[in-house]
Amino acid sequence: MIKKALTKMDILTLGLMLFALFLGAGNIIFPPYLGQLAGDQLFVAITGFLLTGVGLPLLGILAIAKAGGDLQSIAGRVHPLFGIVFTLIVYLAIGPFLESRVQLLLLLKLVLLLFYQPVSLILFGLY
Repeated sequence: MIKKALTKMDILTLGLMLFALFLGAGNIIFPPYLGQLAGDQLFVAITGFLLTGVGLPLLGILAIAKAGGDLQSIAGRVHPLFGIVFTLIVYLAIGPFLESRVQLLLLLKLVLLLFYQPVSLILFGLY
């Protein structure tokens, strides 16, 4: 495999991509809330949040970069068929099987509440 040095534009692009990947509503709202709940144990809460919210994802990115770059090649070390099936299951679990259901139910709830005020919440507990 030929190793190529990253250009400044590649480094900037990767940096912005990682920033966008890790910055989300949970990383903006959760730390102040955690700090408020921690009270006197603020240092312990900050340490735990940094280890689990920053350290583990960073270790995951480093492991994937060191191992070869994509999930299928890493899982394919067990068996090539396992690499394909495992990657497919992970991608489907994250996208169509989980997140799209949540978005659809939120949209359905908002539309039903907008047009029909006395909507039973039993409909939304069945998903």
